[in-house]
Amino acid sequence: MRVAVKAITDIINKISNITSGDKQIPGVMFNLSENQLDVCYSDGHKSFVQRLGVTTEETDRIGQIVVDFSQLQRAIMNCQPYGRVSVDEIVITYNESTLNISAEQVYVYTDGADGTEVRQKAGNKRMDIPWKEPGADMRASILTRMDYESIFESDTTPDEYSKDELIDALNKTSPEKGKVIYFSGKTQSIFVQNQAHLTAIPISKLKELTSEDLDTIRGEMTDAGTFTDEAYAKAINDAQNRIHYSLAINTQTAKAITSVFNGISAETIYVVSKDKFVSMYVDTDTEHIGFWFEMAIASKAHTGAFERYNSLGYRSYQTLFLREVITNAVESALKATSSEKVAMQFVETEDGISVTLNASSSQKSISDVYNVVAREVTDPTKDLLSKSFNVSLQVIDDMLKQLKTDLVAFDFDCGENGVTCVRISEIDTEKRREARMAAREKTKELCAQQAIQFDPNSTPTPVELVLDCRKDMIVAKQFTMLAK
Repeated sequence: MRVAVKAITDIINKISNITSGDKQIPGVMFNLSENQLDVCYSDGHKSFVQRLGVTTEETDRIGQIVVDFSQLQRAIMNCQPYGRVSVDEIVITYNESTLNISAEQVYVYTDGADGTEVRQKAGNKRMDIPWKEPGADMRASILTRMDYESIFESDTTPDEYSKDELIDALNKTSPEKGKVIYFSGKTQSIFVQNQAHLTAIPISKLKELTSEDLDTIRGEMTDAGTFTDEAYAKAINDAQNRIHYSLAINTQTAKAITSVFNGISAETIYVVSKDKFVSMYVDTDTEHIGFWFEMAIASKAHTGAFERYNSLGYRSYQTLFLREVITNAVESALKATSSEKVAMQFVETEDGISVTLNASSSQKSISDVYNVVAREVTDPTKDLLSKSFNVSLQVIDDMLKQLKTDLVAFDFDCGENGVTCVRISEIDTEKRREARMAAREKTKELCAQQAIQFDPNSTPTPVELVLDCRKDMIVAKQFTMLAK
């Protein structure tokens, strides 16, 4: 059979990432049919399958065979193009007990006379690797215990994730090894408890339901005789929310997921969970890729921490900064001081309210001061300038590194028990504009209700409305508790 070198290399790389850290790899199974090859892997805890279009020959062995992964990987990597040497396809020939893997190398250059591209045969490579029957031994038989097509089948409706959104969320929640990432249907978010902070990524809705949509759902349920308040709420949830299955996966599995689906052309990834196993897949006319794995063990300490952080209002003080500037200041202070904790204070400057970081090191005779002008400050109690917050520069730096938007928010919740929590979050610029406009319209309505003249240029937006705006514009969120 003939297979595009890029396609088979992509699959080899995926399996390599999936098995990273595994002590034993039972092998890879080829399941060949006419002009179609399913490349399968399983160790009983995780399974992968991807279908490739190939060109089969009469001498090919239709059906299943098992090959050693390291030898297959070595052979495929030997066939890669390099420099001006091009390799378009790999030829895999079935022999009695071996696979012959070969590739023709072509030297590509431009003719100096007329600028045309010249392709000249320059060499070839051939490697023989052994294959065996799937039932030849216990290790090989592991690959046949998985029903790979069951990954794409379910008796329940799968969750739908935007590919880019899911991969972005997993990238942001998997920087630390050995952590558990949670998919929460209750909060429609993906979160992880890191060493000293918690990261949460809200997942967008499938659609925003209109009043007409709600009436349609109610009408259909009423006509079918299935309407109850509980069933109606569930139907609304199913219609607009992406997350219905709550999952727990470790960060190693998260990295494998991003490897499997990062380069696909499909826009939607489907997810189904049954018992303690999860299936993620795409199944289109051009892509048939599935990944099945065992969930991690969930911890109430992790989910409880998220619930506590997420339940706070963060309305004591809300501030906004240019991400690049505040990140640079934190990184600079981190290099200057040997102290784990430094004081973060807000001060009045000629440019407006700024946050100040005092970084010092007696050993290095360093005493640095970094000021960053806040783009926006909401201070309901008018006492922010008298506050000092003890922060860990390393923790703040770790939190900021996961954020990508131009603007980031530092929002504080100061509890009565003296505990202060901070939420550092990405700000969606367009949603911020929409939220501010909505707040102005609400201000106008309140003025009309109270017979107060509304001046677009001078009438202030009530502070409560300003505080309310925040929840409508934040994207990725980072939480941590500050030292007293």
